Amino acid sequence: MELDTSPRHRGPWPRFARLRLLAGAVEAGILAFLALLLPVWCPGCGRIDVSLCRRCAARLRRATARPFAAEASAPGLPVAPALAVTAAGNYRAGRTDAVLLAFKDHGRTDLAPPVAAALGRAVAVAARRAGAQARDGPLLLVAVPIRRRARWRRGYHPVGVLLRSALRRGLLPPGTVLMPCLTTRWWPALGSPPWAAGFSSLTGRRGMRRPGAGAHRGAGRRARARRLAGSMRVRRGGRRIPVPPGSVVLLVDDVLTTGATLAEARRALAAAGVPVHGAAVVAAVPAPGRGR
Repeated sequence: MELDTSPRHRGPWPRFARLRLLAGAVEAGILAFLALLLPVWCPGCGRIDVSLCRRCAARLRRATARPFAAEASAPGLPVAPALAVTAAGNYRAGRTDAVLLAFKDHGRTDLAPPVAAALGRAVAVAARRAGAQARDGPLLLVAVPIRRRARWRRGYHPVGVLLRSALRRGLLPPGTVLMPCLTTRWWPALGSPPWAAGFSSLTGRRGMRRPGAGAHRGAGRRARARRLAGSMRVRRGGRRIPVPPGSVVLLVDDVLTTGATLAEARRALAAAGVPVHGAAVVAAVPAPGRGR
């Protein structure tokens, strides 16, 4: 977690700021070391001994060069109040799906720089859509949390790695602050109990793996919303979080599917008195019938 502790943007999170900076640097070093030890291949074309070949890197850049408004393709987002979601690209274009899957589920943290660049472009456009230029406060980015089981399995939080990489490389707008305030509940207030995952494995049902395929394709909008309802909370135990005046708060995630995850994250922040002005994602899965 990295915080801008300059006097201009010193907000309600200066405590442990240097410790968080040190922890982020140590995590980045460990992930880079592990990436050197593990064999690499291009997720786009399968070429070995190369992280991302030039041709596939160029395809990824072109596919994410023009961020767009993606909230219309997310049926799980509430209509009122509306949430503006900016996606860097289409999930099924330019081998974006293969790159994101390798980064998230195969430990390919060496792919963080090109994916972080795409996310930085989406954040910049989302900030403009939210009117950040007309405000005096900082731009607060809240990463959507993942389940503890997924964090233990992967060993890292993909969106957190992307945001820290983008912040270190200067790919985020000036005055950006990472706001690590959301986490997942062990037993969601309205969601499934902890033993539901084990029951699913016994019955042969697989968990959510690939956006737009598998469980995502079979899970309806209402079923997914019910499963996520009450699954997130703020780290301060549900208490209200003070936000600096004039701030712009953006949710950040990797892939937009139905929008239920972003809706739950906004609900948890609203319960703590934090208004959400928009969201940014790396890629958006197109709605059925819209093609590529």
